[in-house]
Amino acid sequence: MKKKIIIFGGTGLFGLNFVNSFRKNYIITIAYHKKKFFFPNVLYEKLDLDDISKLEYSLKKINPHIIINACAKTNLNWCEKNISNSFKVNTLYAERLALLSKKLNSKFIHLSTDQLFSSSNKFSNEKREKNPLNQYGKTKSTAEDLILACNKNSLILRTNFFGWSSNLKRNYLELSINKLEQGKKINAFEDYFYTPIYIGNLLKKLDSMIKKNAVGIYNLVGDERVSKYQFFLKISKIFNFNKNLIIPTLLSKKKKSVNRNNDISLSNLKIKKNFKIKFEKLDDQIKTFYEDRNLIYKFRKFFYYGKHYLDNNDVKNLVKTAKSGYLTQGPKILQSEKIIAKYVGAKYAVAVSSCTAGLHLAAKVLGASHNKNILTSPISFVATSNSAFYCGAKPFFSDIDNETINLDPLKLSSTYVKKNKIKIIIPVHFGGLPSDMEKISYFAKKNNLKVIEDAAHALGSTYINKQKVGSCEFSDITVFSFHPVKIIAAGEGGMITTNSEYYYNQLMRYRTHGISQKPKKLFNKKFGYDGNQKNLWFYEMVDLGYHYRQTDLHSSLIVSQMEKIESFLKRRSEIANKYDLAFSKNPNIEIVQKKFRNLSAKHLYIVKINFKKIKKSRNLLMRQLLDHNIQTQVHYIPIPIHPYYWKLGYNLSNLPNSKNYYNLCLSLPIHYNLKNNELNYIINSVNELTS
Repeated sequence: MKKKIIIFGGTGLFGLNFVNSFRKNYIITIAYHKKKFFFPNVLYEKLDLDDISKLEYSLKKINPHIIINACAKTNLNWCEKNISNSFKVNTLYAERLALLSKKLNSKFIHLSTDQLFSSSNKFSNEKREKNPLNQYGKTKSTAEDLILACNKNSLILRTNFFGWSSNLKRNYLELSINKLEQGKKINAFEDYFYTPIYIGNLLKKLDSMIKKNAVGIYNLVGDERVSKYQFFLKISKIFNFNKNLIIPTLLSKKKKSVNRNNDISLSNLKIKKNFKIKFEKLDDQIKTFYEDRNLIYKFRKFFYYGKHYLDNNDVKNLVKTAKSGYLTQGPKILQSEKIIAKYVGAKYAVAVSSCTAGLHLAAKVLGASHNKNILTSPISFVATSNSAFYCGAKPFFSDIDNETINLDPLKLSSTYVKKNKIKIIIPVHFGGLPSDMEKISYFAKKNNLKVIEDAAHALGSTYINKQKVGSCEFSDITVFSFHPVKIIAAGEGGMITTNSEYYYNQLMRYRTHGISQKPKKLFNKKFGYDGNQKNLWFYEMVDLGYHYRQTDLHSSLIVSQMEKIESFLKRRSEIANKYDLAFSKNPNIEIVQKKFRNLSAKHLYIVKINFKKIKKSRNLLMRQLLDHNIQTQVHYIPIPIHPYYWKLGYNLSNLPNSKNYYNLCLSLPIHYNLKNNELNYIINSVNELTS
């Protein structure tokens, strides 16, 4: 049976490393006042050390085998300025926990300090008489006395450890290393000596002492007495920093606001003798510290719900294009159009500044205008239906299918279409899953409708017949997005595909202010020609067009990113499959789109969560996941409930599936950058917080 341990001060350097090292060995609870940092498979209990009765009640409920007190105010200057508060935190809280530990028959472990002695003796041992010089040392010294007076079976560890902390609470060592990494100088005392130990080594020895039920006071420190200056020289050597950035200074000559001893080195002979523990060389400890940094850094990483991936080839292509002289209209645009057209199997492709621009142009060339309206899904980004307003038309909505989250073909109504003078239908391939285009195409032809596929999520998706989305087999026009969170990222940008030469020519013209430069298309022959030759400068604005052009810089990214699309799609499939397996056992999570996963580009991974059953609001769960550094999102707020729409009379009254989906949905991180260990962390966190 695993022992239950509760740690007070668990969000500090000691607690974070303890949890990271032993969460599989022990059942760990972090006592917190204000949440700072989180790990999966760890319990959290909000406890107030000032409220003794509630504290005792909570500890009885937890019933820990071991209580560890790592709670302390360690800043010497702060302690001098806040004498009563430092005494409360460093002394009274420690005594209080020691008393409760005895009352609950729990083992009590207390972290003390090496700031206990005032003379310059080297390697002070546990029997030496204490004589602290500053408020911090005094509070820790008194705490030791009170603990042993009320609970003789306590274990008190005097120590001075180093290691990586949380990004929310960086320590002096880490801040100094950050400066050295940036080539900045730091000051280090050459007359201030101590016996540091790496937190990883300390924890291994503490684990051994826990198993042997150690009691009393022990100096758990390293073997080697070094100055701060010597320590940083060792750091610079192992981290490959410039040692000349470390400036030797003297504590004895520094104007001090706090009294401190120049030598706080401790002897570890007692612990060696009693437990036969060996201590590693300081150089080896620093090497381990260097190698272990990713164990903490991986929990610092922020996991976005979507994120682009760029490699050196992308950057090189971008720089090459920038140096070529073409920043706006150049050869990369045509190249990107050809690549996309070939990939999806369409005759034509038109690069535009955004998917929104593409939807607008598609709606315009297909005839959206007053009394020629658009029908689409309420579960999409507002750009889909806004394309109707841009053209003077009105958008109308049909409900979604509960499983696919796409337009439900069975809910499409010919009567509704005729009543609302609908001329264009825009199915949205939500999350990358293609809509049922065969049925939608049949409905469109039956009702004389044009079809635009909103494929912002779906580059790389396939229909049931294995044709690529974008081939326009079932539509007049398809529109893609290259926003940074999409499968192919160009920073911004969109692409329109079609098999109609007529639509293609219109799209090309509307994309560039309605301007035409083609000799055969010129209307004004008098000004356009010099004899039989077209005037080089001459162009004509034929229609009221727009500035919706793509740039060569953006297009160069499309070209290089498309070389990796199969890798991107493969990794997204792997992530989705892992999620499907992991969440299939969670009774509070419903997986959507799973049945059709093989068709989807998997731009999004969406689940429905029973918030009533887990007794949490969606906002609370999302905030808890943010505390785990996990970003989630809601895709999407139903378009009819946005203020612009409901002011015009739109609502969800006839869209029950869309309303229900919105109340339950949550999008989880899915992108090429996610590693398996990070994915496991996300899965564990979601399962833990929804169980």
